[in-house]
Amino acid sequence: MEVSLVRKQLQTRIADARRIAKIRREATNEAQAAYGVFLERIAVPVVRHLVSALKSEGFSWSISTPSGMVRLTADAGREDFIEIDFDSSGDAPRVVGRTSRGRGSRLVRDEQALAGGASPATISEQIVLEYLLGALAPWLER
Repeated sequence: MEVSLVRKQLQTRIADARRIAKIRREATNEAQAAYGVFLERIAVPVVRHLVSALKSEGFSWSISTPSGMVRLTADAGREDFIEIDFDSSGDAPRVVGRTSRGRGSRLVRDEQALAGGASPATISEQIVLEYLLGALAPWLER
């Protein structure tokens, strides 16, 4: 095989990789902007309502909004929390839900995409509430 053929194929791959990276950056920027709106208008209000409902049922949970996410934390255990965050580390940006639950000396952690990795602009209050209620199940059993 000639060096010129190898070089030409390499240049094609470089151009393709740069084009794909540019498209990915643009998609991530759009999703990040949509996530900010989602966080402010959907996720944070739903979590606030849920914390209020939990307290009225005798469960002590708190809400916090660290940089770019919303976290629901059990007052009884620092390591017990549910959070909604934006993940741009994969091929496609997505809204994820994470849980952390202390079980004795172990931590059980889980992460899943909300709405199957759909755009933040399409995730409804009901989807957020269903995720949170499902994630809360281990704590509600006690």
